[in-house]
Amino acid sequence: MYLFFTGHAFSQSYLPYYHLVNEARWQSFKKNHAVADSLYQAAFLLVDYIQPEHSLDAATNAMAFENAKSCYEYSLQSLLNGMHWEEIKKIDKFPLTEWFLKLQLQKDSIESVFLERSDKYWREIVDSMIVRDQFDRAGGGDQQKKYDSINLCIIKEQIKKHGKMPGLREIGYDGVDKLNVIFRHIDQRYRLDSLAHVIIQQSLYGDFSPEIPAIFIDHACWFDADLPYYFTRAVFGQLMLSRGESILVPFRNRDCVDKIRYELGLMPLERMIEMNDIKVYTDEEFEERFKGLFMTTPPRRPFIINCDISEL
Repeated sequence: MYLFFTGHAFSQSYLPYYHLVNEARWQSFKKNHAVADSLYQAAFLLVDYIQPEHSLDAATNAMAFENAKSCYEYSLQSLLNGMHWEEIKKIDKFPLTEWFLKLQLQKDSIESVFLERSDKYWREIVDSMIVRDQFDRAGGGDQQKKYDSINLCIIKEQIKKHGKMPGLREIGYDGVDKLNVIFRHIDQRYRLDSLAHVIIQQSLYGDFSPEIPAIFIDHACWFDADLPYYFTRAVFGQLMLSRGESILVPFRNRDCVDKIRYELGLMPLERMIEMNDIKVYTDEEFEERFKGLFMTTPPRRPFIINCDISEL
């Protein structure tokens, strides 16, 4: 089995970090909050940059066993790395504590620190791209296609110039969230043949959470590049439809999907399904429920093969 890989050099592998964070998330889900907190602390010691959604997870877990001080410290770290203030406010019971009030008083100065450390050049590029991306997304007319083409040209230019796209360090959680939307709307063939190589590599070295490449690659494989508007199979088992419930779309490589997920830094599929209350249909059940949306002919080719995952 194979995964994307490029030769671009990065400084630090994030795989051990991701695996510890995934175990911490699982232990927190099982209400073993003290164990989860120890795992989060161990994970955060492994890297020079803590991804903001993970420190937010740690803050939420800390508050679950009423450790408001630790929740404050994790939330502070999350804000410093570009997390939305609105997400901090959602932590259950935290807004009722004095530690939340302390953080609220610091909010503006913390956000200023993030903006000073982040890359204004990259942020302005991504902001202009998301405006074009959402110009007429519902209508999907010729003007929207033109804007999507412009965004694709910008992505190609930036990768050619810098060898990467901006990640969490440069544009924070909000900027990466915007990129994730943009990635899903550019040419499907380019997503699979070129962009995925870069984004997976960046994810393995901390620029993106592993869910980012998994979701946008699954989305691109789900909408087959040679047969627009027909459906095929995803790869990582990370893509859901929502029709009143989260529904896992059909995916390939069922026998080894967890090995593929592990090598990208994702938790085992069964844990993800349980934690997110995801409905899983057999292929036959899925085809029956979503008639006309399931492609029965083979996909255009069996994913991109570049490098044996044992080498990662």
